Amino acid sequence: MQIAWRLFSKHRGLTALAVSTLAIALGLATALASVADAILLRPLPVNRPQEIVRIFTSSTSQPLGLVSYPDFEDFRRESRTVAGVVAQSQVLLAAGDAPAEVRMALAVTPDYFDVLGVSPAPGRGFRAEESREAVIVLSRAYWKSHFAADPRAIGRSLRLCGTPFTIVGIAPENFGLDRFSHEDLYFPMGVYAAGLLPISGQPLNDRARRYLNVYARLAHGATLEQARGELAMIGARLAGQNPDVDRGRRAVAITEFQARTQTDRTMPALAALLAVAAFLILAIACANVATVLLVRSEARGQEIAVRVALGATPLRLLGENLIESGALSLAGAALGFPLAYAATQLLTRAATLPTDFRFAIAPAMDSRIGLVLLATATIVAIICGTAPALRRVDIAARLKSRTAPSSAKSRSLLVAFAVALATALIACAGFLLDGIAAAQRTHPGYRTDGVLTIALDPAQVRYNEAQARAFFDQVLARVRQIAGVKGAVLAQSVPLGYTGAQRQIAVRGESMTMWMNIVGPGYFERMRMPLVAGRGFDEGDLATSAPVAVVNQELAKQCGLGCAFRMNSREVRVIGVARTAKYFQIGEAPRPYFYLPFSQNYASRMVLHVETSGDPGALAHRVADELHRIDRAQPLSEIRPLSAYLTEGSMFQARIGLRVLAAVGLGSVGLALAGIYGVIAHALTRRRREIGIRIALGARRRTVILALAADVLIVMLSGIVAGLGAAVAASPLLSGVSGKGAFNGTILGITAALVILASAPAVLAPAWKASDMDPAAALRAE
Repeated sequence: MQIAWRLFSKHRGLTALAVSTLAIALGLATALASVADAILLRPLPVNRPQEIVRIFTSSTSQPLGLVSYPDFEDFRRESRTVAGVVAQSQVLLAAGDAPAEVRMALAVTPDYFDVLGVSPAPGRGFRAEESREAVIVLSRAYWKSHFAADPRAIGRSLRLCGTPFTIVGIAPENFGLDRFSHEDLYFPMGVYAAGLLPISGQPLNDRARRYLNVYARLAHGATLEQARGELAMIGARLAGQNPDVDRGRRAVAITEFQARTQTDRTMPALAALLAVAAFLILAIACANVATVLLVRSEARGQEIAVRVALGATPLRLLGENLIESGALSLAGAALGFPLAYAATQLLTRAATLPTDFRFAIAPAMDSRIGLVLLATATIVAIICGTAPALRRVDIAARLKSRTAPSSAKSRSLLVAFAVALATALIACAGFLLDGIAAAQRTHPGYRTDGVLTIALDPAQVRYNEAQARAFFDQVLARVRQIAGVKGAVLAQSVPLGYTGAQRQIAVRGESMTMWMNIVGPGYFERMRMPLVAGRGFDEGDLATSAPVAVVNQELAKQCGLGCAFRMNSREVRVIGVARTAKYFQIGEAPRPYFYLPFSQNYASRMVLHVETSGDPGALAHRVADELHRIDRAQPLSEIRPLSAYLTEGSMFQARIGLRVLAAVGLGSVGLALAGIYGVIAHALTRRRREIGIRIALGARRRTVILALAADVLIVMLSGIVAGLGAAVAASPLLSGVSGKGAFNGTILGITAALVILASAPAVLAPAWKASDMDPAAALRAE
């Protein structure tokens, strides 16, 4: 370490450049690794997470479907390869006194916390005898925000949909099995059977209603393959016993990581993008630091030659290089850790969605990430410390001459490499920005302008179906009279929103689970969603009329106009075919979808779509005030323009990727240019005699500058060309994030121009300074 300290103090400028480069690179790379970990890699926050598996029901149309409560009970009762099976279902509940807040809650089985090995504190989890009791566990975030983290909250009551529930425990910090949506409350799902919370139908008895996420813990000594085989046999038996609802379905057990990658294709692509960006920024840092150490190795060339002549072995010299690079990496890691924390906070704040509920990517700077930082710093130290040792030096020639032989070729390759990576990152950011713009220009199949949306759920304040329908009729009549409102209509779901409904239907004897929407009369006209055949719903479609539906073009391939499918033991006739739209993601492939009339199909939670003549946001307060005049206790949520779901929600992953690439791209360009400046400045000091002679012989300043910059410009142009080629190769990955084709020749040209313009000061500034020297002083110095 004394050798490293002596060298650092002797070359303070190059040392500062190397340390700052490593701090920026290690900090950004660690932040990206933390976010990628939160998105895809982090284990579940439970005891022994490697034992947890996910259970799905699978069919031809739905490879990984959710599980009904009766099927869940059969899996739990009959399986011997698992030590426990638990289920959960996300629900929206009105919490608190009127006007209540709509919060995300989780209905769970009573042994939920016990099987997962999680201990709420203060307080406790649920007891077996509390399966139908009005008890709740709060999330730690809700406990802090609504009870000021007061331990005396245990035993107090909190109203859910008007019913007092006793608080029995507080969940651990950051607990939750979903990586992104974070619930505030947990309650035993048996309270539905006890009538303590409103629910439509009988979800605990309906085998066709698949709404549960199921987790199981493998028994001691059992393997995943054994669990798969056993569950497959149970699923086959259920299909035989319940052919109306389970025919063609089978039970599937997979790991949590497999579930993450198979149920969401965009997030793995985003995690891969973050990992690639982290690798590239580290590669640029390695190139810069290796260049700095190579320059210092040249300066120490005669010293090294003398030491070799006196018996120093190559291994000893390599060890000293590694100590020096290790000290640089350690200093960079120490400075980079707070930078990583700050970058992580900025990234998570940018990851927002248009929703009232807690939705966030929650990266953690924990011991795992600390080990990643330490391991990365070690690898960087080895790479950078080994680079100077690879340069072969003629010891005899070096002892005879005071002038160090140049390693210009090696330095040029490293400079070109850094420029290439920086160029690739900037081009990829441009590709992603262009992909986002192209996706937002894509017509989703319905109007997005001039519509205000507000979610209503009269069941939260104990309305029955008749009362709720009367309430909705009053809402439509009153809202349509507000100045600036052109019309209003109800729908269960918002296109590109975060809630949706599914129904199991049978087409020509084949059972399938389909996404659907319950809508009111005039929905297709109000949303400008054209019908390509038949008609939409109108006031003539009464509850007493024959059941009808509208399907989209994709589902019409199986059941078109005039066709009938079975749903809930009823025959439903298709009266119209709507154009296929974008329902969940702007880049999604066409999917089957159908619509049911609200008059024949009840849902308590409906979204009011208000068409306005001006800015929808300007009418939000007036519409909300009118709704509260009808019923002050009615909880309102998700008040926002319909366009927000397209511009903010559907491009969520792409916007995160763009911010990451933009930040990393700018940082990489800065690192590359700093390295270029340092290397050129050092190289020009070695050419003082040549420059002095040129000036003494009458060379003009412009000629000298161009001559000095020419070689570097060639190297940079080579790096730019290579970087553009790398960006083209990476474009398919970006398509997976944005949902649109990424390659764009214009972006490549703009990127090349930007990098050249940004590089000009780093190249010309040292050349300008060198051309201003006194030739006599330069020659005397030599």
